Amino acid sequence: MASTDSLQLPIVPLGNKPITRHQGMVRSRTSPMVSLSLNYDTLQEIVQLKQMKESGAVLPDLLRERFFSTYSKLFRTEDEGQRSEDVNNISSTERGVVRTTRSADPLTSKTMMPLAQTNNRLVQLAKPKQNHQKSFSPQERGDSIVPHLGDVSYHMAQVHDVRTSATFQQKFNMALKDLRQLLQILPFERTTEENSRIAEALVDMKSGVLKEIPQNRLSKRQLLRRVACIATLDTYKEEDMTVFGNQGLFMVLRGSLSPLTLPSIRRQRDKEGGEDTLFRQPTPLLKDPREFTIGVGECFGTLYSLPDRSVNSRVLSAMTCQPGVELLKISSSAFENLIKKMNAADHMEKLSLLRKCEQYSQWPQMSLEEIAHVLEWVTFPKDEMLVEENRVAPFIGIVASGTCKAYRTIDTMHKLITGKRERRVKRMLIGELGEGLSMGEISVIEDMNSTCSIHTATPVLMAIITPRKLRDLNPVTVSLIQQSNKPTFGHVDSEWLKDEYIRSESEREWRQFKRQIVTSSIREAQIHPGTGKWTTPKSQTEEARIIGKQRENNGDN
Repeated sequence: MASTDSLQLPIVPLGNKPITRHQGMVRSRTSPMVSLSLNYDTLQEIVQLKQMKESGAVLPDLLRERFFSTYSKLFRTEDEGQRSEDVNNISSTERGVVRTTRSADPLTSKTMMPLAQTNNRLVQLAKPKQNHQKSFSPQERGDSIVPHLGDVSYHMAQVHDVRTSATFQQKFNMALKDLRQLLQILPFERTTEENSRIAEALVDMKSGVLKEIPQNRLSKRQLLRRVACIATLDTYKEEDMTVFGNQGLFMVLRGSLSPLTLPSIRRQRDKEGGEDTLFRQPTPLLKDPREFTIGVGECFGTLYSLPDRSVNSRVLSAMTCQPGVELLKISSSAFENLIKKMNAADHMEKLSLLRKCEQYSQWPQMSLEEIAHVLEWVTFPKDEMLVEENRVAPFIGIVASGTCKAYRTIDTMHKLITGKRERRVKRMLIGELGEGLSMGEISVIEDMNSTCSIHTATPVLMAIITPRKLRDLNPVTVSLIQQSNKPTFGHVDSEWLKDEYIRSESEREWRQFKRQIVTSSIREAQIHPGTGKWTTPKSQTEEARIIGKQRENNGDN
């Protein structure tokens, strides 16, 4: 054993390297200076267990428990806390020995390095074997092992490779960035694809521009693509600059503005409803413009310039709150020119449709112009009833595209399997309406009930005249419409229905009789289509391929 002021280590074989005796002191937590000694037998046993572990041998539980019980007594004079804390304290104490002896005696510091390395290796040996099948609490398992443990939709999305859609804020930011880049290109230099991207960006942002665009027979996206062709980017580099809202409709892309008047936007419904009294003259200005703010994505201004107001009027205007404000601008004058061009093209299309219609093809140009002004485009889906039998037609319609079918209800006697007859009401097809055909003129003008019901067989685009618009026409034109038209399918009478019903029923019975005869003949003759002589004749290419294979087989034999 060593003396009270030294630490004695015996020579113990560790692999092929001997351990020499060194001297040093260990600082303890309980006393300033305590001398510890290592037992030769205990250290020899520990080294043997470590060599067994390094060689890959499995340590028995008895040896492992004995190691844990003896190792904690090598360096500590008292048992404190858990075994894991003792091992950590030993490691920190050993590092303290090296630092203390190095500052006191450089020679002793060098001689104590093998002791610290040996004890660090013993510390690794003392660590318990890791158990990879760690037990977790439900919260730990949900947070660490399996994310979204209780979320079934998350795991179903992983199975089916379903991508999570972006949130509205993410779409808004991406669309805003794309919009700012595209608007830097001048309108006459943009391609059709770039204008379509501008329109899609406005849709993704759910911009207020969508609400201000008037309704048209074109879809919202088609109309928005045309409006995107005249959209420009305005940049205001200084603060407190005035943006005149009577020049057009503006949407904020960067920065913010303060409105000078309220309301700051003139909506489409205000123009149609005659509520322009909101923008009275002289323009009442706000006392504190900073009280209200127009942020990114919000709109101000108008698509239709206010009458009797200059473009530099302060009505609907706003003031920039900081430098570098960017605005999307749709000029009122450019928008009005666009609407005029679209209306002119729409008017020419209505005139062309009227000339296709047989009843109006010989009309004078002035009367056609008058009717074209009151026509409205309406799209109907498939299988929708336009006119109900024995009711007044709701409008006069001319089919521009698609097909409609006319039906008439009739009373028939139906023969049952038992031989009895019963009365039934059937719907009978009496005709179709295609492109360029009209309906409902006499029913609307003379307030007569329709003799048939009309349904859409496909999606239908139709130009219609409502009874309210019909009253706006010149009486001469209305009289001309009445004289040029006849009731829709007015030629259908009871005799025609009877003959047509007998013909259709005879054809149906004949088809049913032929099907029964053919089926019974095939069944009695035991004919199996697709086999034997009832197979489909082979083409010349197939016959040549079969002959070639036969020759190859004969050659092999």
